[in-house]
Amino acid sequence: MLPFWTLAILLVTGAFANKESGKYQVILYYRVRQFMVNALGEGGNRIAPGCKSPCDMEAFLNEVSNVNTCDGKKPATGPDGKRILINDPDFKKIDFSKLTDDYLKDLNAAGKELDKSGFKGLLLNGKLFNGWSGGNSLPASAIDDTRDALHCQGKDPSGGHFDEIKDSLQAAADARRINYADYLTEAFKKELLRLNKDFEVVLTDAISHPPVDIEETIKKNAGEKGMAKNEEKIRQFVNNYNNSKKGLNHLAAIQEMQGLRNKLELPFGQCKQ
Repeated sequence: MLPFWTLAILLVTGAFANKESGKYQVILYYRVRQFMVNALGEGGNRIAPGCKSPCDMEAFLNEVSNVNTCDGKKPATGPDGKRILINDPDFKKIDFSKLTDDYLKDLNAAGKELDKSGFKGLLLNGKLFNGWSGGNSLPASAIDDTRDALHCQGKDPSGGHFDEIKDSLQAAADARRINYADYLTEAFKKELLRLNKDFEVVLTDAISHPPVDIEETIKKNAGEKGMAKNEEKIRQFVNNYNNSKKGLNHLAAIQEMQGLRNKLELPFGQCKQ
């Protein structure tokens, strides 16, 4: 039982909750739950234990999600004069026939379906992890022990839901990369316009890092007033952004999730006799 619980602890990523990656993380947790139930049975499961089998994606989301009631973008009242409140996220907007086990293998399609509800990746850790007592640390080294313990018990962790766990981790890391690039680009645009409203930003191709072309931006605006004075400040923008609190949070999330994903490919350790 311990190896699976160790894996569960690895996935306490509350500090890394994010709208863009959160949809892949909730699929990840759902896959870990399936992995544990299939291997250990209901009694050995430690992920969302309040969602009793058969626990489909709809039941899982309702069990572990942080759902608020609000007025919505266009507040309305009913015939009785009372406010009409809506759920945020609103899972009634999801077609759960598109979030069955087979459909979840297509993470992009599943993510788009979750987006319809306004899902922002906010989860209730107390509902998600049995015995959770707070904290957001991810003891990355424990994943080695997890796989080694499974191997030494004669259980093959590869294939099936375990491969889907790896795919979900990769998707969550990639989503954070895209989100980071978007934030950096918008921040750079605002800074450039603050320096001179006539400055123009030059972007790189969509997959480049960083997503803004600093040198081309400087060249394009060489004739604009104030460029010579602000050239060094513009050159240092990416480094300064990376070292800011917002930049560091994004980079930490990306590195942690990518690191966990990479560890799933490491060779097995030695079994104790």
